[in-house]
Amino acid sequence: MQYLSIEHAPRVHTLVSVDPDKLIELGHRLKQHAMDFALQGESLTVPLTDKILLVYEPTDGYVKPNHTLGAPAILAITETEGRLQ
Repeated sequence: MQYLSIEHAPRVHTLVSVDPDKLIELGHRLKQHAMDFALQGESLTVPLTDKILLVYEPTDGYVKPNHTLGAPAILAITETEGRLQ
């Protein structure tokens, strides 16, 4: 489709026909995949058509939890060990 704007410059739009139920299903699958595999700061992409790529940037609550075991190791060097090095 093409429309002419007031400035007489052509504008091109791409129309994509979608089934709302399949779009909702795709959204749920993206969200579930993010919760299972995406780490904080990562985004997911899925091709909708050959020229349209959907990008999902999940919020912190919808990403895989970052699990760490125990407290971080803190290496303390005694004065004697420091002199030996």
